[in-house]
Amino acid sequence: MAARQRLGFRRIGDQWFSDSQLQGMRLPARRRHESLRRWLPRLVSIRRRLHQAEPLDTIGAEISEIDDPSAIATMEAVLSIDSDVAAGLVLEKIKAMDDPEGTLSQVRHALFVPWMDVCQRAAEYLQRRPLESYVPVMLT
Repeated sequence: MAARQRLGFRRIGDQWFSDSQLQGMRLPARRRHESLRRWLPRLVSIRRRLHQAEPLDTIGAEISEIDDPSAIATMEAVLSIDSDVAAGLVLEKIKAMDDPEGTLSQVRHALFVPWMDVCQRAAEYLQRRPLESYVPVMLT
């Protein structure tokens, strides 16, 4: 244990990490935090308006304006778990994003949302993506 500490490793729980590993974990976490801070208020407002029966074309247009892949995780956390309509709107947006995070989001929609019609559409959209962009993730 002392040798690992002298080599610069830090123990977190029952695992040892080097400073470079910890730094590699901090950057994505920082990016997720910044994305939440930026997108959460807007997406919560969209969710609230969905519940107030605002026209779907207005809400869909607002979601389609989001072109930042860093917003995908927040869209999933706020909208995709809310309702089949919200999940469908998010899915339509991410299918148009040519970004690895968009592909991974389609995988999560295909596997984990509780509405079968959204799952099926996500699976259909995935078939348009290169196999190597999503099959390895599905196998892990």
